[in-house]
Amino acid sequence: MRAAFGSDVGETVQAFDRLSADSKYTRFMVHKKRLHPATLERGLHSAPGRASGVVATVPASDGIDIVGAAQYAWANANDNDNDNDDDNANDDDDDDDGACE
Repeated sequence: MRAAFGSDVGETVQAFDRLSADSKYTRFMVHKKRLHPATLERGLHSAPGRASGVVATVPASDGIDIVGAAQYAWANANDNDNDNDDDNANDDDDDDDGACE
C-alpha cells in the first residue's frame, strides 16, 4: 500500500476495467462504463491538509497492478467551510457527453 500519484492513471483505469459490472455498481451506486476524469483527478491528487488517496499494488509483468484504491479526508473541527458539502456527489449528473454511463 502506498500513496496514490497522478502517474497512476493508467493502472487505475486498468483496475476499474477489471471490475465486473456488479462490482462497479456496488462501488459507485451507478452503472459506469469508465471513470470520469474528475473522479481520477480527485482520487490520485491529494489535497494537502484535506484529503489523500492510497493504492494497493501487486507485482505484475509490466511492473505493478493496482488492486485497490481508497481516498480519505481529515475532519477538522475548526473547518466551517460548508461550500464543499457535495464533494462526494455523483459527478455524472452534469455530463451530457455520456462519458460516464
